[in-house]
Amino acid sequence: MITFFLQMRRTLRVLWSIFKDDETRGIAGVTAVLLLSGTLFYANVEHFTYLDALYFSFTTTGIFIPLQQLERFLP
Repeated sequence: MITFFLQMRRTLRVLWSIFKDDETRGIAGVTAVLLLSGTLFYANVEHFTYLDALYFSFTTTGIFIPLQQLERFLP
């Protein structure tokens, strides 16, 4: 049990040192806003629970499906 707490302490220290960088905080902020807005959307529109909505917005963040023929050829 002690090793668990020591590892958690070490992990939190590393995360704290990472978030001191302005660029990292910006990326984390944009990611948090994206996930929060997706969660609220799915919870209100699709009537998911908030946990299901968070999971769904997290898993569908990187999915892009071209709907038109022209979009399939663009990089």
